[in-house]
Amino acid sequence: MKTEKNRAVLGVVIGLAVLFAIGIIVLTAVLFGFGYKTYGNGVKFLGRSVGNEPVSGTAYYQIGTAKFNKENRTLKYDNGDVYVGEIKDLVPHGKGKMTYSSGDVYDGDFASGVREGTGTILYASGDTYSGEWKRGLRDGHGIYTFS
Repeated sequence: MKTEKNRAVLGVVIGLAVLFAIGIIVLTAVLFGFGYKTYGNGVKFLGRSVGNEPVSGTAYYQIGTAKFNKENRTLKYDNGDVYVGEIKDLVPHGKGKMTYSSGDVYDGDFASGVREGTGTILYASGDTYSGEWKRGLRDGHGIYTFS
């Protein structure tokens, strides 16, 4: 009988310890803004937020991830690409600069994560294109210069 009583007490103690640990995790998440959010564009975010705005953490895309830092306005992708500039819903949107792991560097307008508007790209080969972009592709007026 004493053994059964000891087991019951041990079960209660373990249960309380688990509840305490869960409470600490929830309290930490609330106080320090850790959380998970899915955006309308399908991007998922896990990290620190203030209010409803992400501050730092990891963005999960259909084809990879990126480390996000709001203070530096950066997205560092797992494939080696680095974006610095305006960001909306954790994708490049507005003015920015993307340095690709291939060595190409684009400086210009983005919309919903792709080159859109006007901008200049310096290819790793030394060639440049400065002009209009649509859906990530050169489109419209522009000047292409061979190295």
